[in-house]
Amino acid sequence: MAGDNNWDSDSDSSYVLLSDATSVGSDSENFVIVAKDSYLSTDSDEDLFGESQNESEKVMDEDITDSEEDRFCESQQQLEKNGDDDNNVNTDSDEGRHQLKKLVDYSSTDSDEDPGVYGGPMNRSYVAYNEFHRYPCKRIGHVCGHDCYDLLGEKKADEKMDINDVTMEYVLPFLPAKALCKFRSVGKRWDQWITSPFFIHKQAHSFRNISGLFCQLPGEEPSFFSLNRDAYGIPSPSLDFLPEPVAVRTACNGILCCESCNGENTYYICNPVNKGWKVLPKSKSYHGSESVLALAFEPSVLNFEADFQLVCAFSFTGEQVTCFDIYSSKSKSWKLSKTECYEIDALHLNGHGIFLKGTVFWETLAGAILAFNLKEEQYGILPLPPTSGPQGAMVERNGELCYILPVVEDSVYTLEIYGDMDMKLKVIIPLAHDIFTDAYEELRALACVNDDVVIMLLGMKLIAYHVKAEKADIIYTYTGTIAGYAGYLPYVNSLVHIDHP
Repeated sequence: MAGDNNWDSDSDSSYVLLSDATSVGSDSENFVIVAKDSYLSTDSDEDLFGESQNESEKVMDEDITDSEEDRFCESQQQLEKNGDDDNNVNTDSDEGRHQLKKLVDYSSTDSDEDPGVYGGPMNRSYVAYNEFHRYPCKRIGHVCGHDCYDLLGEKKADEKMDINDVTMEYVLPFLPAKALCKFRSVGKRWDQWITSPFFIHKQAHSFRNISGLFCQLPGEEPSFFSLNRDAYGIPSPSLDFLPEPVAVRTACNGILCCESCNGENTYYICNPVNKGWKVLPKSKSYHGSESVLALAFEPSVLNFEADFQLVCAFSFTGEQVTCFDIYSSKSKSWKLSKTECYEIDALHLNGHGIFLKGTVFWETLAGAILAFNLKEEQYGILPLPPTSGPQGAMVERNGELCYILPVVEDSVYTLEIYGDMDMKLKVIIPLAHDIFTDAYEELRALACVNDDVVIMLLGMKLIAYHVKAEKADIIYTYTGTIAGYAGYLPYVNSLVHIDHP
């Protein structure tokens, strides 16, 4: 490490520090310090670089003792010996001296007096041991700079990287699953990379955009509406790869939770992209037909397993209380929480739950939101706007929980967005498009995509409205009369792997 006057110190001295060990924290390392001013380190609690000017002058007037000269010579010989034995530095003692001399010249100033290591005045050099580490605010490391690589035998990383490698490493993980399946045909190397467990884990963590909506009409099979058919899609929207007919209940970051249609509360966790699925064990508690579910899945960089939790909020027959049954993929078992909710507003829950920042949320029929924290296993009640109803939707927008409420006033459609813990009105978005001209059509909010696109159902048309561009795209047009009764579930086109039991 060469001396630098811009160091965070109170002194103007410049230092060069050499070590015969490869680790600064080694117990056996010795240091040689070469300075333009002779500051002698001590065992006191004074700052190594913060001595007063009077103390500095006092030290400069004193002659170095014979014992200190002997210690310096011993360290000099040790450095020369280590230079011969080090496999990473193939130099003899003369070359080692040349490197040391070069470092000293780098730290020298315009002074006429040469501070040299071998031939200069000896009162300019001192030997220091691990006492330097007693100064926690002044971290002293090894020599750095261009000479560091030669001295320590290190090699610089190759800055040249093929464009193909850059694309595979930094572009593909941010693409949806359908597009990645197409790119497998680029070549054998791409196919091996996209199907590797490491890439699947990386893509599941990197890609979080809502890709479409699962829709299921009463008594029918599930269907999928893609927001971009070229990029998003699944091979089997009806989920016929599962062993029995199911109803889609909830989703989170690429995985679905489905329930059997036989009323026995059999739950399946699956990813329709790769058709991976697993059936959950039976709970000891009967959840009933009016229970609501919320899937909690947060992809983690450090965890390759798709660990998730499934929370079921239900009420026992004849009791005015809401209970919480929690399944954990880590323990592979259900646990009935000791927390019970006696709030009247939380007795009748509606729709699918949303997982956000360790908490699951459900909308109630009484115009409120029931929140349940998974870590603390505590619940809370959040208010909703007085005019909330089935036309509104609880969504995630800008990383926060929001409520979107469509409003028709004087034949003009607007979206009111509520947020924060008290669900106050934050913004009103006018729907300025020719498609919103018939004020007699019912408008229902469904989901929010990438903070800028709102998915809505206008009459029989499924619409994606771009807020900033004030543009509306028709995703699908129904031909029946029961479109408003369908359940819509946002889905992320992810490659996340589900282990089959």
